[in-house]
Amino acid sequence: MKYDYLIVGKGICGTWFSYYLMAKNKSVFVIDDDEEFSASKVASGLRNPVTGRRVVTTWMADELLLFAWNAYNAIGNKMDEKFIQQKNILAFPSAPDLLQAFEKRKQQGNNYIYEASPKKETLYKYFNFPFDVMEIAPCYLVDVNALTKTWSQYLENK
Repeated sequence: MKYDYLIVGKGICGTWFSYYLMAKNKSVFVIDDDEEFSASKVASGLRNPVTGRRVVTTWMADELLLFAWNAYNAIGNKMDEKFIQQKNILAFPSAPDLLQAFEKRKQQGNNYIYEASPKKETLYKYFNFPFDVMEIAPCYLVDVNALTKTWSQYLENK
């Protein structure tokens, strides 16, 4: 059999590459050595728009979050699965400078940083923290392992 593309690796990159090629009616053949500890099998799958000690918004966060949400839902709909869900981050600044960084970004109008939605009193039942708690939203959690396994099975059946 003749294929348009040979893709080496069924990880997250091989999954998306084959998905988009097939969407363009290209034929693909994907091979993989199925290593137990490959990056895609141990990846957290977190999509977080805020990063670093300076608490900065990642480059193109608005566009990339929307793209990720739509893309993972599209492939999930094709597989009749749910691979992405919103899971916001509670940030517990561990030092005054980190708290100041969060507060500074919030005052500057960063639309991803909020006061934590759970009340501090509720959080104190589970956590010991010296400063305010901030929430980063929206954040997304992708089940990368389920996605790559399900896509791999789809390719094998096809």
